[in-house]
Amino acid sequence: MPAAAENYKGRARIIGVAAAAFTMFSAACFSPSDSNPRETTPLASAGAAPSTTGLPATTTETTSTTAATTTTAAVTSTTVASTTTAAPSACGGGRLAYLSARDGDGEIYILDPVTGTEEQATDNNYSDGGAVWLANGARIAYSSKRDGAREIYILDLDTGVEQQATNNSHDEYWTVWSPDGSRIAYQSSHDGDLEVYVLELETGIERQVTNNLYYDWAPVWSPDGSRIAYLSQRDGSLHDIFIMDLETGSEWQLTDDDSVWAMDWSPDGGRIAHASDAAGFEIFILDLETGAERQVTYNSDSEDIVSLHWSPDGRRLAYSSYVWEHDGWKTYVIDVDTDLVQVIDNTNDDIGPVWSPDSGCIAYSSNRDGDWDIYILDLDTGVEVQATDNTYGDLPTDWSV
Repeated sequence: MPAAAENYKGRARIIGVAAAAFTMFSAACFSPSDSNPRETTPLASAGAAPSTTGLPATTTETTSTTAATTTTAAVTSTTVASTTTAAPSACGGGRLAYLSARDGDGEIYILDPVTGTEEQATDNNYSDGGAVWLANGARIAYSSKRDGAREIYILDLDTGVEQQATNNSHDEYWTVWSPDGSRIAYQSSHDGDLEVYVLELETGIERQVTNNLYYDWAPVWSPDGSRIAYLSQRDGSLHDIFIMDLETGSEWQLTDDDSVWAMDWSPDGGRIAHASDAAGFEIFILDLETGAERQVTYNSDSEDIVSLHWSPDGRRLAYSSYVWEHDGWKTYVIDVDTDLVQVIDNTNDDIGPVWSPDSGCIAYSSNRDGDWDIYILDLDTGVEVQATDNTYGDLPTDWSV
């Protein structure tokens, strides 16, 4: 690991995030490699327009061994403990995937936020986590440690057929679907350090996108599926954003401040939002065409932002931050046009926001009743419901259409 990663702030931040994840869901829910919670989607920063380095992508094409099996889902009814029994109607339906430690290890559950009906999607004695939806809501991809290493699986929720997408002796996780659903990108420790890979699901051909001696991780697709953004430590920094053009193999460095911790690509493809602590922890939005960068937060407290997501309509950003003065996690929503920040206001911890399909609601995990349960908030009306209620940790990971 680069020497810069040994500074006190970097160590404290990583340890703080890992400790929060451990407290919430127990060690079973995350692999040793998962030092950050799943929601930590990378972002960009930088004032100048990107300069192309012209580095070719290292393409290693191999066929992954896939093993299709059938899982039996256990459908139960969720006990909703709140003033209402269903999510606000403005949420737009869909299904919420989340991780729960209620049976002693991490399993994936599916919740219908409108009816409160819950389905247990995975059921084994190992840790499953990081579930993300295919765009049409028919399948989920997730990682599991059931064969010793963390591998990626795909489950069709209508048929119950499960496919093992990767199969090797190294951890593979942080899975993201391509916009057209034909590929998945993920990070893997195949060669001893973290690199970014893309798997063609129909052919089983795996492409190694990055190849260097430093960590490349947390991939994010461009909305048109032609490029991937990711964080890298290759220049000796803690984290900077790089982009790879998958068609040409050209790679360029987007930021150069050594301090990017979270990022996401806007739905219109023209902007990347990112959290950087180069001069205090703040969120910036970078215009990919002009290179212009705009700061959208001005924090008065010392905060560490570890989660950042665009709303589907591109109007707002949701993020979680560890506020050191209050020794706890807070969740925020910011309007990117007005810079108006909305705080999920309570005296306890809130973390891990995910957006509803219509951009009207967020789901997040809160410990306000003594354990970590999922809450859903209508951002326009302020109506909030408690969606899960048990004595173990529940963390939302993705919300389908």
